[in-house]
Amino acid sequence: MPIRPGHPRILRLRTLVILAGLLLAYALVGFALVPWIAKRELPMQVEQTIHHRARIGALEFNPFTLTLHAKDLAIEQMDGAKVVGLGELNARLQWSSIFRRAAILSDVQLKDPSLHIEIDKDGRVNLAALIPPQTDTAKPPVRFAVGHIAIANGLIEFEDKRGGY
Repeated sequence: MPIRPGHPRILRLRTLVILAGLLLAYALVGFALVPWIAKRELPMQVEQTIHHRARIGALEFNPFTLTLHAKDLAIEQMDGAKVVGLGELNARLQWSSIFRRAAILSDVQLKDPSLHIEIDKDGRVNLAALIPPQTDTAKPPVRFAVGHIAIANGLIEFEDKRGGY
């Protein structure tokens, strides 16, 4: 006796196939598309907003644990002078971020961060250029919270190019 299209067993099978397809699509977007878009778009956004170059060596994202792993991150001046660098970043986003409309990071690990502070001959600090210019339609600051942060092997370089120093 053949099973008709409206039979409950067929409906359950269709539902299971649809759910499996949605899960597969979510995994593909999270594991492949998110890192590809981030590596492509973030450097362009940095260059457009603060006129610096951004470099991302490797980027991985796990959509099931909401864990981000990145290596060899840097923000450089257009002439190639490094301003901020990071050897490795591991960050875990909490699922509650979705409901709270804020990035809530339960754990952040920064390995080999570096910061190069430079005061030029006119007294300007290079880090000031990392703050984007304010527009008339200023947006409210981004909401975020960090539960635990660990920093290993940090380096801060300071250079003062004003006369007499």
